[in-house]
Amino acid sequence: MGYDFQTLKAVESGVPVTTLAAYFQKDPQALMAHPDVKGWSDLKTRTLFIASGSETSFWPWLKTMYGYTDAQKRPYAFSVAPFLVDKNSAVQGYVTSEPYAIEQGGVKPAILLLADAGYPPYATTLVAMQATLDKKGDALARFVKASAEGWISYFKDPAAGNALIKKDNPKMTDDQIAYGIAKMKEYGLVTGGDAGTLGVGAMTDARWKQTYDVMVATHLLDARTDYRKAYTLKYVGALPRP
Repeated sequence: MGYDFQTLKAVESGVPVTTLAAYFQKDPQALMAHPDVKGWSDLKTRTLFIASGSETSFWPWLKTMYGYTDAQKRPYAFSVAPFLVDKNSAVQGYVTSEPYAIEQGGVKPAILLLADAGYPPYATTLVAMQATLDKKGDALARFVKASAEGWISYFKDPAAGNALIKKDNPKMTDDQIAYGIAKMKEYGLVTGGDAGTLGVGAMTDARWKQTYDVMVATHLLDARTDYRKAYTLKYVGALPRP
């Protein structure tokens, strides 16, 4: 599982990988700010806690879109504690998790979802090597469909899935899981966008082109890269709809 921008970078490097489906129609990445923040422009004067990995994903886009600067950026160590202390800051995080931790710290954060501001990449993509596609294409087609059915079933009744989550991660609480599910539904991460009409896991040529254009414009991808090699729509033609 991964992101479409990662697959595009792999294709640029000559790695024979292909994306088969995208189970998150929106990237769950967001910036969480203190409650006085009303919009993206308010963050131009704030300290931004951003992880180093963002340099190859959303940070160049944010700088281009909103005029943020590297001087604002501070390392994000995957703890919201520095954000809670600094009232003049914002922090990156998944909309399904970090806001919950922030609320536990006594702050109701303003949430700015990158996807709702036009950041186009898919997330939680299913990616396979070309050799695997050649040998196990039928099995992968069944896996794509079964995964879509699993998401639909989970949203209807998450009890069985939640039990497995807590078995693998005993520190996960029912409240945390419920929060994540609620946010996935609220923001349409899985069932929004094209998934509503084309099925869970859907992808389109137009959406891939948008991600390619953003990556080229922010100097993250060579314009000569054939983005069409990064995905196939063969497996998403008849997916179950939510």
